[in-house]
Amino acid sequence: MPLPGISALFAVAAATAPAMTAPSTMPATPAWLQAQHSEETAAQAWLNAWGALRASFFGGETARWRRSMATEEHVRFTQAYKELVIGEGEFAGRWLFLAEENAARPFAAWRLQMPEQPPYSVRIELYCDEAAGDCELLYARLANLLAPAPSGTALQAEWEVIVADESCESGPASTPAPQVRAMLMDGVEKAQVKVGVLFNRCGVVRSAWIAQPSGAPAFDKAALQAALRWRLPAPENSERIGRGVVPLTYFSPGANLPPP
Repeated sequence: MPLPGISALFAVAAATAPAMTAPSTMPATPAWLQAQHSEETAAQAWLNAWGALRASFFGGETARWRRSMATEEHVRFTQAYKELVIGEGEFAGRWLFLAEENAARPFAAWRLQMPEQPPYSVRIELYCDEAAGDCELLYARLANLLAPAPSGTALQAEWEVIVADESCESGPASTPAPQVRAMLMDGVEKAQVKVGVLFNRCGVVRSAWIAQPSGAPAFDKAALQAALRWRLPAPENSERIGRGVVPLTYFSPGANLPPP
């Protein structure tokens, strides 16, 4: 159903990331999460993950791409590589890399993997040197990690039970608008997408999907990314999970906007 009072015109906006403490030891994890350290370094993990991604795009073996990257000085880590998703193969998973500014290699990383069939569970491999203090930021993220939404329907019911019971803090509603490059919307004067959302009892959006596409894929993608940063009004009637559909409209620069 539509969410009353929530609708947005395209505008530039940014979300504020919550503050996180940095524990020096691995925090306790919920039953659905298994976390363990890998013997490999974060630099090795990045070479493996990026090599696998290059191999999937251009063909060839991951090992060949990894060896090439390890010996070429001009191949450096950048924040564009901070998050990688590899769909299949030995290095499949959702990768996160942390690095100092302008560093050639990351100092910490993790790989998150989820099964496709019940029971719902998440496995995380940590790549960092605890003795050197390189794990603290990963531990902070681990301590604040909410159960990721599954990609299919087989685990949806179990995941929603976890979401209904998860701890959260109430806060004011915040719906930052999508951010999309004008060059990706060339020739598009107006587009409207309807985004479906599932949110917890504190209003934090935990899952988003396209309920009705706009016909402009770049705007649809930006709308999904924005929705996953939203905090909506809490569900009505003290429900522990809320659902709704939110319309978002894009107007090209210089277009005559409708009155508020």
